[in-house]
Amino acid sequence: MKKKITLAHIKDFFSMCNEFNIDTLAYFILGFPEEDENYRKNFINEIKKLKPTFIEVCVLFPLAQTPMYRELLENGTYKKDYWYEFFKNPVKDWELPPFRQPSLQEELQNIVVTSYKKFYLSPRFIMKDLQRNTTLDNFTRKIKLATGLVFADFK
Repeated sequence: MKKKITLAHIKDFFSMCNEFNIDTLAYFILGFPEEDENYRKNFINEIKKLKPTFIEVCVLFPLAQTPMYRELLENGTYKKDYWYEFFKNPVKDWELPPFRQPSLQEELQNIVVTSYKKFYLSPRFIMKDLQRNTTLDNFTRKIKLATGLVFADFK
């Protein structure tokens, strides 16, 4: 994403936050072209090494006027500017055509679901979360959320 932040910066940041008991949210975007099978396979383990308080995981989606979208237009992945057409004529339930193989898109979605389940249903997260200002109402709500997560399909 051309940010001037290195993996070492990120690891140091999370290490310091953990040392001083500062809650953190780790936000991840999956699906960049440079990611390989090994990266995807080890994704959740790398997240756990950072020990964030919470995580958010999404699949890359090319937004209008971004370098990623312009690159997809320039390299011929998109034969036309779908965003431009949508802005000229917005329609309900519009979707940007996929820019990657359907099997990879499905794999990425599965990694998102698996990451949430492995992180938020892990004993480490559950124990730490129960220590955080949990009232009976909050505890009941969290049980419902966890149950929903266990059986979620996310499709």
